[in-house]
Amino acid sequence: GSLMGQPAFAIQTDRVHWTVDDVRAVILANPVVIFCRGSQEHPRCGFSERVIAAFTELSLPFEVVDVSGQASIKAALREFSGEK
Repeated sequence: GSLMGQPAFAIQTDRVHWTVDDVRAVILANPVVIFCRGSQEHPRCGFSERVIAAFTELSLPFEVVDVSGQASIKAALREFSGEK
């Protein structure tokens, strides 16, 4: 399993192109994945900050994937979720 602050799956957040398979792999490899703006240490919006704080306070394992400036991950997430 994953320990607080240590990902169960090494996520290459600087990848140039995300696919639906990449998103699926990250989700299957981690109990909770927060796709947000920013990082665990430096969330870039209030919602991201509150979600990260809640999981941290509960000592629950989670992984954070920064979607800022990542057009391909946003498209892959939409496709994965079935959003049009």
